[in-house]
Amino acid sequence: MPVKLLSSKEWVAVQDALGVAIRTCHAVQGVQTAERTKRVKTWEKLLGEVRLSEILEVVSEEYHVTKDDILGSLRDGPTSLARHVAMYLLWTQNKSIKQTSRTFRRTYGTVEYAIRQIKNRLEVDRDFKLPEL
Repeated sequence: MPVKLLSSKEWVAVQDALGVAIRTCHAVQGVQTAERTKRVKTWEKLLGEVRLSEILEVVSEEYHVTKDDILGSLRDGPTSLARHVAMYLLWTQNKSIKQTSRTFRRTYGTVEYAIRQIKNRLEVDRDFKLPEL
């Protein structure tokens, strides 16, 4: 079977058709990736809320502070300690200071400070124990 050579116009049409097909494939892959990412983030968010509610429950019982106070803006000693412990526990679960700071509506530096305070207290004070989850 003889091979037919394409004219330049035909070749451009083939290239255009291939370009459209490739762009369509990339668009479909992009949509699928975006949908997959959205599903993963939704599950992470749900799991984060479950962990947070569990952590808040345990910490509020252990330190006799309400959940609203832990998430609130009170700065007295018992509330701050409970908040720092809750931040530390959430951070140990997700290993993300950024995500923990969003959850508690605090700055990155505030969460970093809380984690550092609890780590130091665990090293120095042998009587200080974290609540069991």
